[in-house]
Amino acid sequence: MTDTTVRARAGTREGLGAPAASPSKRSTSIGRWAPVVVIVLAILIPFVFDDYTNYLLSLVLSTGIAVLSLNLLTGYTGLISIGHGALMGIGGYATASMFVNLGLPWPIGIVAGTLLCGIVGFILGLPSLRLSGLFLALVTLGFAIVFPAILKRGGEATGGISGIPLVTPSAPAWTGLTSPQWYYLVSLVLFVLVALGMRGVVRGRIGRALDAVHRDELMAAAVGISPGRLKLKIFVLSSMLAGFAGGIHQVIIGPALPDAYVVTFSISLLTAAVVGGVRSITGALIGAAFIVLVPDIASQLGDRGVQLIYAVALMVVIYLFPVGVYGAVVAIVRRIGIALRRRRQAEAGKPQPSSD
Repeated sequence: MTDTTVRARAGTREGLGAPAASPSKRSTSIGRWAPVVVIVLAILIPFVFDDYTNYLLSLVLSTGIAVLSLNLLTGYTGLISIGHGALMGIGGYATASMFVNLGLPWPIGIVAGTLLCGIVGFILGLPSLRLSGLFLALVTLGFAIVFPAILKRGGEATGGISGIPLVTPSAPAWTGLTSPQWYYLVSLVLFVLVALGMRGVVRGRIGRALDAVHRDELMAAAVGISPGRLKLKIFVLSSMLAGFAGGIHQVIIGPALPDAYVVTFSISLLTAAVVGGVRSITGALIGAAFIVLVPDIASQLGDRGVQLIYAVALMVVIYLFPVGVYGAVVAIVRRIGIALRRRRQAEAGKPQPSSD
């Protein structure tokens, strides 16, 4: 046997015996590329589906921002608001009024509505949070109940019972896109920006303070954190995000009508937060898709059919998935991953049969 043959066979044995890439490295590589793949697919969506589907998906994204605002409030402070639908209405009506009555561009209307919701949130939250979280839930519920009546009696500012006849703006000609495609892409960008901003908040100093308050308010106060002031800040921020979402939502749907912001809409937003998971960005999208797409799919059943589906979904989630649908999926995937890892380790530990 020649030296060349010996070296070749030795090299072959070394190659066969070389360790493969570890599962942890493979999973890290997949995790690094997963967001890029998701973003690319999300950008391609409006060019695959028809205009009506893109319209619905735009509503999912704008509603998802409102659900994110509830996730920030409920998931990280434990507070419950049943008035975020009304806050969305403020943002929507402000956008429509400034566009129709004052002739201002809709982005300015969205900004104005966002700031106005911050003021309303401060007014609602200041006395409520000094008493208890339950009082905030009651105050926001009362606000959601009277809000449509305020709109109907608002005169020229709100258009009364007829609302404000906002005509949805067309996509800019230079884009070459249809209006639903344009709405989807703009909503996608804004949702991602809000999600990244919220992630930065909850992972930073404010997030650590929120966790401390959520665990034990007395201990948090002992280390210099003011629970009441922190909760008020978060409620104001959450209210502003709801108003921001309402402005985007109004631009997509067009006419601003008082009956679109009844108390059941606020309850639907809370349902979305619970269904998706109150501490999850992905869960916010899942919940938003639920309350936007289910009524469209179940429209033949009538309003009672939709409310029945909401009720059943809530009961299923509360009993089977207390951390929401997304949290349940993550837990299942994690368990499967652990089981597969243990199986690989067990197989790697088995003695290999001799080749002789």
